[in-house]
Amino acid sequence: MGATGPGGLKGATNRASVSCPNLGGWISSALSPGVPAKGPDLGSQERSEKRKVERSYLRFMSIGVQFGLTITLLVLGGRWLDEKLDLTPILTVTGALVGIVGGMASVIYGVLGSKRK
Repeated sequence: MGATGPGGLKGATNRASVSCPNLGGWISSALSPGVPAKGPDLGSQERSEKRKVERSYLRFMSIGVQFGLTITLLVLGGRWLDEKLDLTPILTVTGALVGIVGGMASVIYGVLGSKRK
């Protein structure tokens, strides 16, 4: 007769252990009691590649935020000047147009500047 584990199942044990050589055995250590779980060890080249990708995402996110802030600030500045000088739509529209042109120039420079490096 073979050994029975919990629930009377043949071959079952109290401790789960799975070995996976492709993942560095981290699954077995995560399932083993008393052993801290850790992810697969990435090589230094993989880590630096991951950081490069993250930096490029952050760079393009900041370009979008800068585009929006440029337009918003120039529109609000034009609106404020319109109220002070009693030129209601003129400076608000001018601020919007200058903001759009300046924002697009910033986006183009940011995107092309990243390709030059």
